[in-house]
Amino acid sequence: MKIITKNGLFEYQAVNPKDLSNRKNKNHFFFKRTIWIDDAHLGEMLAWIIANKVGFEACDVELYKKQFLFNSKFDRGILSYVEKSENDNFINPYFLIKNYLKSINSNSKFERGIYDIDTILNSIFQECLKNNRPYQEFLDIKQDLINMIVFDFKFLNTDRTIDNWMLRRDTKTGVIDLYPMFDNEGVLGFDINLEKGQTFSREQIENFNRERRIAVISPSDVGKDENKVKYEEILRYLLKMYPEQTKNALEAVSKFRVSDLEQALDEIEDISEERKKLALGLFIARSRDINRIYEEKTKNEHARLKQI
Repeated sequence: MKIITKNGLFEYQAVNPKDLSNRKNKNHFFFKRTIWIDDAHLGEMLAWIIANKVGFEACDVELYKKQFLFNSKFDRGILSYVEKSENDNFINPYFLIKNYLKSINSNSKFERGIYDIDTILNSIFQECLKNNRPYQEFLDIKQDLINMIVFDFKFLNTDRTIDNWMLRRDTKTGVIDLYPMFDNEGVLGFDINLEKGQTFSREQIENFNRERRIAVISPSDVGKDENKVKYEEILRYLLKMYPEQTKNALEAVSKFRVSDLEQALDEIEDISEERKKLALGLFIARSRDINRIYEEKTKNEHARLKQI
């Protein structure tokens, strides 16, 4: 397969080839192609720009065009990767959480659905203890994890399933950290297809903002239908139980303002005017709601997040 990026044309044989010689700079690759959702690759690029602006780690990305072998057509998509050392060992969250739940209750079952923040953090803490890692290392992962969750809240990304984040262990040094964010294409409505000329009323944008869900929940929501789990209650829970880390994350994402979003949307090729209007409307609505929740929890007018 031939991939065209801003750095030119190069050959690429498969997704995550086992032969490291086929990887660009021996990177770990994720491909996002536009089979089901027209603009998913553009959403991934936008999320990368946002993450860099607010200081959160995300996998590097490049927009690409895939050239078909027997004709001149191209399929557009995105190449997402991060430098992968030969010492890197990935820790799958599914097995991490499953093993933790088994350790506290041999009869417990864990399904690949929505899952709660306390269980995630407890399973990570257990992994750090098992590997004799310093407590500060766990605290760093804790902050990065809450950064990721708040990022998803702020920018309406619902696709943080258990397959869309992971831990990384350096087999040489033993260091454990959170792998940079990937699969962020659902930000600001980029995971829905738009018809040409399609517009949204203020009411439709508000409804869309309220209905967006997230995979990470609070313990009290365990067992609920996923559609009944509201992000506002989860954010309130984070502010109550993990105030320092959550406030740090909220302060960071508040650095990204409407002017930054407008600039980013203009910089990325192929984003339609309809898509830009939807993204801006959702961003303004969600920023307002998060600011309101933050004020409610802090009870302090001076604590208002600087936004917009």
